[in-house]
Amino acid sequence: MCLLDDQQTCCFGIYKSNGTCLSDNTYASLRPIANNVTRVSFFVCGLVAFVACLRKRYLIHESGSRIQKQVYSLMLVASLTFVLRSLDPWSHQHIYPPMLSGLLTDVCTASLFSVMILFTAFYARLVILSTRHQHVYEHYLRGFTRMAFFLTWTNFAVVQPVYLSWGGFYIFRSWHLLVQHSMSSALLLIISTAAFYCGMQVHRRLAHIQELNTRAAAIDTLRQQATLTRTKQSPAVLMSMPRHPDGVEYPPPPRPVDDMPHPIFLHDNEEVDDDEDELEHEFFDDAYFQTPPVPRVPSPSTNITRVWKVTVLMEVFAIIAVGCQVTYVVQFIQRDCLEQDALSLSREGPMDKRTSVYAVPVFAILQHVMIWIVYWCFSKTKDTASDPLATTRSFMPLLDR
Repeated sequence: MCLLDDQQTCCFGIYKSNGTCLSDNTYASLRPIANNVTRVSFFVCGLVAFVACLRKRYLIHESGSRIQKQVYSLMLVASLTFVLRSLDPWSHQHIYPPMLSGLLTDVCTASLFSVMILFTAFYARLVILSTRHQHVYEHYLRGFTRMAFFLTWTNFAVVQPVYLSWGGFYIFRSWHLLVQHSMSSALLLIISTAAFYCGMQVHRRLAHIQELNTRAAAIDTLRQQATLTRTKQSPAVLMSMPRHPDGVEYPPPPRPVDDMPHPIFLHDNEEVDDDEDELEHEFFDDAYFQTPPVPRVPSPSTNITRVWKVTVLMEVFAIIAVGCQVTYVVQFIQRDCLEQDALSLSREGPMDKRTSVYAVPVFAILQHVMIWIVYWCFSKTKDTASDPLATTRSFMPLLDR
């Protein structure tokens, strides 16, 4: 027998049958197939994610950047919670107390939020590096980062244990869920918006740098072609040029107007006409006068595209998560902040066959998807550099191919 203090309600996870609260009458026994599918799904998904993150964490043990090690350590914690929760995901088998199963869920969410905070802080740090008062902004950035960590872990690791410690019935009147989902949705919206803004700033700056590099490469190519054009003269002319006693050649005499070189066009090697190229090599057959291939102008790097993809993906997923949380809060308020299905089972029993505490685990699915998104975003992080700027250069979630 497991009764609460009111002597009328069974403990969470046990339904009332014939006025008794036997330990064998669990919520899970009413829907064994759904319960087993949920448990197996949690275990398999959690184990696969844990092994993948553990392997990645091992590979970057010596060469990875600090932030990459932090991220994959958090992902190990998040994926491990899935494995631990698979034994009794929502305390419907009365194996875990509700406080423990809820705490495992919240630790997983807090770990994912922590990754978002690190993600945002890194992009913000890249943005403030080019400012005049970067040391002042760095001070504020550290303060906001610590505050975000404090609010996140307080919301997910403290609120529920403190609330449920007041009494067993509070699991049915779950005001802590209202507090957690309301606060987490607002916090996630702020963090993701800041990450999106800073990410777009980094993307724009990288695009500008890429444009400057492309322009510099084009100018360098033009200079090389101009130099080659000036040196394309017959050997007899070069040999007849006056020389300085020290061996230094005088500049060549000026060309007549009709002998000026043709206009220089910037092109790729593949775009050169074959006949023209053959005639050119026949005329300048000597190795000294052979024209080296024109270097290609570098194409825009895929790194910039990756920054854009990661930033947009994180923002879209955050908006979806916030939408799910807001929807849950609205529906929870409409139910008077009660776990009505669970309370009905524990107080009256399964009087309606449609009464069930099992539904699609939306937030568990979001958690697992987020683990793999983070894994992809940080999977191509560059190795730690040996220079003082290693902390800034080595991360590039986002900038590696």
